[in-house]
Amino acid sequence: MAVSSSTQVQSKPVASLPRAKNIILMIGDGMGTSQVYAAMTANGGWLHLEQCTHVGFSKTNAFDAYITDSGAGATAFAIGRKTYNGAIGVDPAGQAQATILETAHRQELATGLVATCSITHATPASFIAHQLSRTMEEEIAA
Repeated sequence: MAVSSSTQVQSKPVASLPRAKNIILMIGDGMGTSQVYAAMTANGGWLHLEQCTHVGFSKTNAFDAYITDSGAGATAFAIGRKTYNGAIGVDPAGQAQATILETAHRQELATGLVATCSITHATPASFIAHQLSRTMEEEIAA
């Protein structure tokens, strides 16, 4: 995530961009612009993430609440749909939905998941599991 004070954005038309060979999605769970700014301040005003060529923001509020949790937020990224707080890879009705990693795997693309916490925690689990509650860590691990 990079922050810019510029209001003008210049980019190439999509048709002229080469097809991406790889996609890396980095999620700073709970990280927002305030945390990025604090890190920049602590690091003399510069961070390596400022070199990222593509940066975006998203609205991952829960399906039924303005405030989200890690399960609902990550599931929104993983399945492309909002869900309820606590959900892991399921839609608001509790039905399992294919995650982006599962979809890529079915298309015989290489995938991976790297986490600095247990992969049964809500954010990484939302990309590899389907459970009604983030507290079901044994079922997530199965």
